[in-house]
Amino acid sequence: MNIAIIVYEKDLAGLNIKSHLDNLELSNHVNIHVITTQHILADNLDKEIDADLFIFATTHKSNANKKTLCVHPIGIYNDDISLGGKAHSLVPTSPWLIKNLFLEMKTQKEKLVKEGHSILEEFEISVEQTHHGPYLEKPALFIEIGSTEEEWTTKEAGNLIANALFNVLGKFDSEKNTTNSSNNACVIGGGHYNQVGNKLLEKTDYCIGHIASKYYVEILDENLLKQMADGSNTDLFIFDWKSCGKGKHRVVELIEKLGYKWEKSKDLFNNTE
Repeated sequence: MNIAIIVYEKDLAGLNIKSHLDNLELSNHVNIHVITTQHILADNLDKEIDADLFIFATTHKSNANKKTLCVHPIGIYNDDISLGGKAHSLVPTSPWLIKNLFLEMKTQKEKLVKEGHSILEEFEISVEQTHHGPYLEKPALFIEIGSTEEEWTTKEAGNLIANALFNVLGKFDSEKNTTNSSNNACVIGGGHYNQVGNKLLEKTDYCIGHIASKYYVEILDENLLKQMADGSNTDLFIFDWKSCGKGKHRVVELIEKLGYKWEKSKDLFNNTE
């Protein structure tokens, strides 16, 4: 399986990450591609670059300007394509990579802080819900540094993500079906920075694919639920139950109608939420 790491030529965080990747001897199946189109607008990039899986290394922006290192699937639940993508269309992803990149970023942060890189202490590592473009038909995910130019150009942050990519992709073996874990799941509910997703990744064996936060519960339909499941290679949905509002009962009915399974996250954490 060939993996493409995508960097937009004007993206400060992506170029920061690339500068550190350039000093590492990546596996033969991993290649870095610098593109001239803004990453979120690079629809159908999988038709231009010959790869089986795409990892976009980019900036992360937030209104709160949080210091963040994050990873997430991509796609658009509604009809708002102001940040690229295709309306009501999700992009396949790799739950195995999301989990392992998330965990490796946490490992690298702990290691580098112990080595004296105290600037990294302020960065929060999180999985985000599925959002923004571009639209691709092959599996993809984003790994990001946020949320201002100061963080995008912080060398320690770029080094951390480069090391995480190097270590995780170095042990990636498609022959062992590592992207198709029987423990894959989708998450429904919670916030944009998905705390239940984080906890599932860190405290359980589950690998997480698509996430629909509480803000999208009311618009989830059969088509979107199918895309979430198919794009994450799973038939299991895990709910952050308390956050989902009244619309969760309608979504549960749809999930059961489609023949999928569902659980409440609190039941997976032995009621420790």
